[in-house]
Amino acid sequence: MGASDCAFWVWHRRDPLRTDERQALTEMQASLLWHVGELDLADAIPPNRPQAQWRWRDALPEPGAIPVVRLNLSGSDPFNQEGLMENIAGLANTQGRLQIDCDCPDRLLSKYARFLGELRKRVPHLSVTALAGWSGHAAFGALQESVESIDVMFYDLAPDVPRISPENPPYPLLDERVFTRQLASWQGCKVPWRTGLPNFSRVTVFDATGRSLGQIRNWTWDEVVFQSRLKFVSTPGPGLVLMKVTGDLVMAETPIKAGAFVAVRWVDRETLVRVMDMVKKSASVGPVFFRLPDSSDPSGWSVSQLREMLQGRIETAKFGLHKEAQGFVLQNTGAADLPPRLGGDGPCDRGYALEIDAPAHVWREAMAGDFWRVAAHVEPDTKPVAVPVAFATRLTFWFSRLRAGENLKTGLIQLAPDTDLQQIRFRILPGDQQWKPIE
Repeated sequence: MGASDCAFWVWHRRDPLRTDERQALTEMQASLLWHVGELDLADAIPPNRPQAQWRWRDALPEPGAIPVVRLNLSGSDPFNQEGLMENIAGLANTQGRLQIDCDCPDRLLSKYARFLGELRKRVPHLSVTALAGWSGHAAFGALQESVESIDVMFYDLAPDVPRISPENPPYPLLDERVFTRQLASWQGCKVPWRTGLPNFSRVTVFDATGRSLGQIRNWTWDEVVFQSRLKFVSTPGPGLVLMKVTGDLVMAETPIKAGAFVAVRWVDRETLVRVMDMVKKSASVGPVFFRLPDSSDPSGWSVSQLREMLQGRIETAKFGLHKEAQGFVLQNTGAADLPPRLGGDGPCDRGYALEIDAPAHVWREAMAGDFWRVAAHVEPDTKPVAVPVAFATRLTFWFSRLRAGENLKTGLIQLAPDTDLQQIRFRILPGDQQWKPIE
């Protein structure tokens, strides 16, 4: 598997690529598959009248990106629509490249393969996403003949158990045992295929009986990590934390009742490195990550971090702190992400603390800014006591995670006149206990 065999699926991304992301993608020679819209397809009623409804999503801001169109199906023969082929083919890029994304039910897979075969006559470089279980379907051979390449989704390989509990937890996003079996089933695929790996995080709510109530959208790690009414239950496996709601709360504008369970799922770095090693040894041409991370918290590991893991490396994050006109800026200057931390319910079991220390009472005002909150203390190493900012020698800024290349800014920080910044130091806890100077 070479660097050029890597790809990213871009889903609902609005913000442009940062300079460091562009650099990492260029170094990886990674291709981008950009989701541009969805088509809702149903049976044509009356006959020969298209029932497709187009929902525009995103433009293609990156030159050379491959457009992706998602098909949502209903009915017995949704592909039998006049003009459908021409409309979809017109979305291909100037190189004649297009990908179709469709969770086609098994009963329609043969018709789907025929539809793709006809579409390929108009789109020479047609690729498709596929469910991992399709390798055992009777139409698998026809599917291979209808496209140039296939991106297989090797995650969510089994639905959650009907009723979860601490003794019967939900499944992880990427189950290594199931992944190993499914990967083996694709070794005989006759067209180039990539291994689709999840690069996102998910928060799922279950009621008090363990029945799934669905996923929360647009949540933040701060809401999860620092919510006092979410009590730690267990870590059933890597990248899976189960929590219980002890009092009614609202997360991302979603009300959650006391007694409910919340499952937080992501793919941890060690699992991804092991899986990537399996991919290298397989017939797959490489990984495709679902999805390219953006500024939202549910999106996963940074491009820089994934680049490191593709090389089998798991480094630690590195930090710098510098002063700006209004406050301080904490930056992750390394190639590795600082991952979210949910270890329990103790005062030091969740998240991270940026400590900024001074030899005297130099602080006049301190606001949290991008951080979750700020606290002020005196005698922090012997008998820490919370005090107003003006009486403190140490400020503590709490945060939940920080990707490579990203930064967090404090709010307004006012210092006493003639304060010497060389006497101010910082550190990140837990982790390296060594104090570092302000840059």
